Amino acid sequence: MKFFKPLFGLLALAAVSATVVTLPANADNKRKWLSGTVVLETKSIGFIVGAQWGRGNLRYKGRAYRIRVRVFEAGVIGAQVTTFTGKVWNMRSLRDIEGTYAAAGAAGALGAGASIAVLENSKGVIIELRGTSAGLAAKIAAKGFDIRLR
Repeated sequence: MKFFKPLFGLLALAAVSATVVTLPANADNKRKWLSGTVVLETKSIGFIVGAQWGRGNLRYKGRAYRIRVRVFEAGVIGAQVTTFTGKVWNMRSLRDIEGTYAAAGAAGALGAGASIAVLENSKGVIIELRGTSAGLAAKIAAKGFDIRLR
């Protein structure tokens, strides 16, 4: 048990260090137009390698569409439920929401159970998310954030 306490502390410190707010130069220089909003609820579980999955709603051109989210993570220990709300930018059509997203701008921890992220897919769609979490998990990195229409 004594072995796991320092290890968990080290992983928690690494997770916080990895989520320091960063702004790449290209994120501020892009022209954006508001396309819609999203509300997502995800669940995650993992030990070293983890998975996060969830569902939500996209509000686009006055209509609501159901979406599915999957995230594959590295350096995860624990289980967590997270609710995200956010804005969607630069959609030209409904199908533009689909794809794999990568970090495109600010990302970080706002305090106990709160986080922010800016993600972008290959079609130039940007999603700015704010999340609140319940549960206990330490994460070092997320990879493969995938959104699909249901």
